[in-house]
Amino acid sequence: MSGMMSVIESVKTSGAPGLLIVGLGAVATFIIIDKYRTLNWRTKEDSGELMDSVKEYLLKDQVGKAITLCDAHKSVPASYVVKAILERSNRDEASMLNAAGLKLAQVESSISKRLDYLPAIANVATLVGLFGTIIGLIMSFSALGSVEGAAKHEALSAGISMAMSTTAMGLAVAIPVLMAFAHLNNRMNKLMDQAEQYGSITVDILKSRLFK
Repeated sequence: MSGMMSVIESVKTSGAPGLLIVGLGAVATFIIIDKYRTLNWRTKEDSGELMDSVKEYLLKDQVGKAITLCDAHKSVPASYVVKAILERSNRDEASMLNAAGLKLAQVESSISKRLDYLPAIANVATLVGLFGTIIGLIMSFSALGSVEGAAKHEALSAGISMAMSTTAMGLAVAIPVLMAFAHLNNRMNKLMDQAEQYGSITVDILKSRLFK
């Protein structure tokens, strides 16, 4: 309870910069929760089952069944890339690679939406904290020259409190946001790497069929 009161007190003494940092933290929290759900619950890495089954169907020249299988694995980003290639299996290699590239870009755009905002928010929170620190120090130095007696002590204390609070708040938002971004970005890269790998394998199998 005392910790919560300390946080509330810090927000009160930090003024407008502190409120802005709190707002940035709230936006970052919303994005992190949304992207965590997207990258960890709504999408999955294939354990190998999808690609093994696709290989089996293609070796039997059952492209239609392979496409149907991809439709049944919509939570796996790689399935969209494989399906895009299979739908052009009767065309040349360049056409298949083009389909793979377009679908990869589309899938990445979909699962990474708003993710790049996180490092920007972390940087802005840090800068706003620094801005609040400077304002607090200016307030303190101004009090030394323009206020007398007990009022000087209060003004000096308020300026220092604002300077320290905004610095701490800016870092308190920036550090966890950057850590969350690193985790989510790593997860996205794994999904996209698998999608690219599966696309290459599918094209290679289809090419092999043509030269049998």
